[in-house]
Amino acid sequence: MSELSVGRAFELLANERRRVIICCLDRTDSAQKQSVLATQVAALEAEVSPDRVDDEHVRDVSVMLKHLHLPKLEASGVVSVDRQSRTVISTAEVSFLATLLQCAERQT
Repeated sequence: MSELSVGRAFELLANERRRVIICCLDRTDSAQKQSVLATQVAALEAEVSPDRVDDEHVRDVSVMLKHLHLPKLEASGVVSVDRQSRTVISTAEVSFLATLLQCAERQT
């Protein structure tokens, strides 16, 4: 069972970029570099492969990850961030949020 309340979960999922972040995190191992996550998010947003994504878009995503989205997800126990190695470590809450997102998408 998740530690997140359903209300808090949907609050986190209300932001489109955080939904993309959750999808990226759910598809990978429990830890990945912030730079890799930024590239994956930018690629999904631009609907291109990661090797074709615009560097400026990746930089924009990286800044927003560092200053907005990862702190919110970390404060809710969805991820932990190792600032020294710039690694994002997923918790079980990522799976919970991804499942909620899939259910919500089926309803629309």
